[in-house]
Amino acid sequence: GFGPWAAVDKGSGSWIGKIGLDELEDWPDAHRIEVGFELHRAYWGRGLATEGALAALRFGFEEHDLERIISVTAASNAPARRVMEKLGLAYQGVRRMISASPLCGTQSTEPCGGRGNLDEIVNYVARPNSAQ
Repeated sequence: GFGPWAAVDKGSGSWIGKIGLDELEDWPDAHRIEVGFELHRAYWGRGLATEGALAALRFGFEEHDLERIISVTAASNAPARRVMEKLGLAYQGVRRMISASPLCGTQSTEPCGGRGNLDEIVNYVARPNSAQ
């Protein structure tokens, strides 16, 4: 299986979040491996989510020969959507679904919705050689 990597501040050694691949078991499509990123707000805007997610995409495509990697977030989460677009992921549309915090894929450690909420979730996808 997959699991996200710990994101650590090089200077202090402090844990600042997580970035990497994970399986979304409840995702309704066959391709369930997601690239996600959650960083403490103090580390936003430094390119860390983009850098870490690019490494995760390369890992998934080059080391594990994945066909597709998805990324999902709340439709209202503009910062996460910008990262997904910087990564070269292709927008696939909006789904209305019951969500839980792990589906958020945000740069924040704050949940985007509580368990059982009907949320609009946007879906992006990467294929080999499509990521920046």
